[in-house]
Amino acid sequence: MTLESIKDIIENVSNTKNLNFDYGEEFLIATGKVYKYPMCFLEIPVGLDYDMDNGKRKDYSFAVHILMKPGKDNVKEDFTAMSEAEDTGDSLFKALKPEFKAAGIFIESLSGIVHRKFSSDNLSGARYDITVWGNRSCN
Repeated sequence: MTLESIKDIIENVSNTKNLNFDYGEEFLIATGKVYKYPMCFLEIPVGLDYDMDNGKRKDYSFAVHILMKPGKDNVKEDFTAMSEAEDTGDSLFKALKPEFKAAGIFIESLSGIVHRKFSSDNLSGARYDITVWGNRSCN
């Protein structure tokens, strides 16, 4: 299990769910990229935890954002977008579970929070904090 394999699985499943995908340190509109929504954004940094007693187990902890662009800048539109993001995130993680499992990656914990006014683009969405575990790729 590597960080790259986790990112690839999330990206592939996101694409099957009609979610655009990106990753990086922070979600910045001012990077010059043109973003399309809805979007799945894998946030860096990623936490690492090694089980030195087991020797083979490694945990990764990271955040995934599901981002929506509300039609208008008001609480009602934002709340609708947050609800859609939560539903989309639920569907995404349900689809990720068997894909992770096939790669020997298992979801240890998953929790989330909905948000609005995220970034200078006034996005609404859901942030999920996830911990997955699997075997280390080294011998």
